[in-house]
Amino acid sequence: MSHFGERAKPICLRHLLTLPLIAFSMYLISMYYKRYENQWRFNIFFSGAILAGSFSGLLAYAIAKMDGTAGYAGWRWVSGRRDV
Repeated sequence: MSHFGERAKPICLRHLLTLPLIAFSMYLISMYYKRYENQWRFNIFFSGAILAGSFSGLLAYAIAKMDGTAGYAGWRWVSGRRDV
């Protein structure tokens, strides 16, 4: 995958598939809460998304450092090995 177009296609597809998810979650929040509560709920939702994004990088770094632990490659720790 050395060509830019080959690398850009999955990224664009991922973004196109996640756009309706965000819009639908905003729709659901606005259905169950009153109009003046929506701002607080949206704030919680987006703050949680930002925190999840920031900790995912730390988790990826920690998993990459586990390479060779218990005889497994680092990428195999992503699935949460239970037999170690």
